[in-house]
Order: sequence, then structure tokens, then C-alpha cells
Amino acid sequence: MILGFSTYHEMMLITNGQDPEEVENIFDELDILTRGPYMQLKEEIDGYLASKYSIAIEDLKPWHYQNRFFQTAPLIYNIDYDQFYKNVDMVDIVKKYFSGIGLDISDIMDESDLYEKPRKRQLAFTSDIDRKGKVRILINIEKTQSSMTTLLYEAGFAAYLKYIDNGLPFAMHQPPQFTANDAIASLFSGFSTNSGWLKKVVGIPEEDAIKIKEAGLKQLRLEKFVFARWSQVMYRFEQELYNDPDQDLNALWWDLVENYQLVNKPVDRAEPDWATKTHFITMPCSYHNYALGELFASQIQTYINQNIIDDDGGCDTKCVDNPDIGKYMISKLFKPGAKYELNNWIKNATGEKLSPDYFTNQYIKIR
Repeated sequence: MILGFSTYHEMMLITNGQDPEEVENIFDELDILTRGPYMQLKEEIDGYLASKYSIAIEDLKPWHYQNRFFQTAPLIYNIDYDQFYKNVDMVDIVKKYFSGIGLDISDIMDESDLYEKPRKRQLAFTSDIDRKGKVRILINIEKTQSSMTTLLYEAGFAAYLKYIDNGLPFAMHQPPQFTANDAIASLFSGFSTNSGWLKKVVGIPEEDAIKIKEAGLKQLRLEKFVFARWSQVMYRFEQELYNDPDQDLNALWWDLVENYQLVNKPVDRAEPDWATKTHFITMPCSYHNYALGELFASQIQTYINQNIIDDDGGCDTKCVDNPDIGKYMISKLFKPGAKYELNNWIKNATGEKLSPDYFTNQYIKIR
């Protein structure tokens, strides 16, 4: 027992406004919904990587998956998104896009620290310095798709913080929980590889947009499912870590990686690989909120598609130069600040509490 809670993990969730049982139920459901589609995608990934490295599929090791934890999807569909960003002003594009949907963040961008410089922090973040709308972004922009993804993420976060009602008390002048602002940020960041958005906002030729459309949707689907499975590892590991900190944590880590990510443990490996993930130290018991943010983002986007733009096809082009998007977001998502707890926040904005169904419906249908 710790301060009346069964574990530190339980304490962190409850004190951050979350019901541990509800969170576990969501992750259990997400596991069921994503396991089958992920197994098929993993076969496709393994085939691609085995061919790339000229080895048998059974000889693939964790380091073949192109990042340390296999938390992002490898680029297996051969699209060079960087070509679309190397000759454009990415900051100007983002300013104009957000202004066109009724979320003017030009003042924030003009006062933020956006480019690389010696000894500058590499991790991007956004902060409301005084909780009165003095919002600033720190990022290191490069002429790449990855950088545009990050810029859109931080810009979405910044818009959220800017439009919180300044009449709210200091303690309420913030999102109800990290999941909320991550949902908004994730919703916008997904546009960086969207063919319709690239054509209308970035200005790529129509023939390029047509060429990348199908592969772009497949890559997006791949990214979402890879992250969904990786987030299971993080959530389950922290849960078990605080349930029994004296167990063999190295073995626990690789058992979870094998179960949820379908990545085989290296033979005779008995090192604390889990401990190299900085979030265990800097943001304990919070990583699951990134996954919940993805679910919220899908639910919000579905609501926008059905009720604001009246088009189930998507929010790529019809959410451009459409101030109704900003009006909805400001009124229902941003302005309330922390007036509502998380479930009531999403219910107020979409009419129902969080459901993983919108996430899986959005990405499973991509073939």
C-alpha cells in the first residue's frame, strides 16, 4: 500500500483523473481489436525487412525494425515524403492552414523558437508560460516530413492552449488531462502524409497526390497499429513493474514485446533494455495517455466528419479553409479548459465517452 493506494501505478492514474479499471478495459479491448490486423501487417513488415537485409524472416532481430523499440513503423511503401517539403516554407504553411480553419496561431509561431542552434534542446515541446495564453513552441524544424509531423503536432497543442478561456481560474486554465491535448495534436500531425492535404495545403501536383494516395493510407495505417501494439508493452510493463518491482524485469519486458509486438527476444539477452526508455523516469505511469490520445483523435475526427463537414470520407481537404472546424474546437474542446474531467470532456465534445471503436474503424478499413 502507498498512501492508501494499492500501487504507485494506481495512485498516478487516480490522481490524474483516470479510473485504472476503465483504462485497463480500454487497453484490453484495443488489444482484441488490433491483434488480428497487426499480425497481418507484421507479416508484411517482416517480409519487407527480410528482403531488405537479405536474411530469413526467422533471423530478424529487434534491431532490424529501424528504431530502438519498434514504436514507429518502418517505411515499407517506398514514398519519399521529404521531397514535398524541401522547397517550401513550412512555418508559413502551418500558419495559413490553422488561420484558415479559424485557429490563428501566427502570434505564437512568431514568438517561438523554431530552428536549430548550437546546444539547443532536441526534444520539441509546447508550453503556456503564464496560463493566460502566452504560448510558445520549441522545435528544431528541418525540411522533412518527420519535422512537419512534429510541427503540426506542436501547433495543434499550441492552438489548444491559446484558446482556453482566460476567465478560468489558474488551476483550471489547462487541458483536463494530457490525453486531451495529445488527441488534438495527434489529429493534426496525421496530415503531414495525407495526399489530399498535401495537394491543397502544401501545393503538390495532382499527379503526385494520386500516386501516393493508396500507399500513404497504408503507411498511416501501419504507423497507427505499430504504435497501438507498442503502447500495450509500455502500459503493461509499468503496471506489472509497480505490482511486483522485485520480479525479473528484463524477462517481463521481453515477454511483453514478444506477446504484443511479435518481436523475438535476442538469444541469451538479459540486459535492462526497458530502462533505456526515458519515459519510465521522466514521465512515470503516463505513457498510456499517448495511446488514449490516438483513440480520442479518431473519435473527434469522426464527429467532425459526420457533424461539421458532413462527409465520412475524411477531413483532409474539407477541413481546409473551413472556420467551422475552429469554431467547434474552440467551443467544445479548448475553451472549457479543465472544467470537466476527461470522460465528460470528450462526451461534451462528441456526445459519448471514449471508445476504441472509432480508432479501429478508421484504420482497419484502410486496405
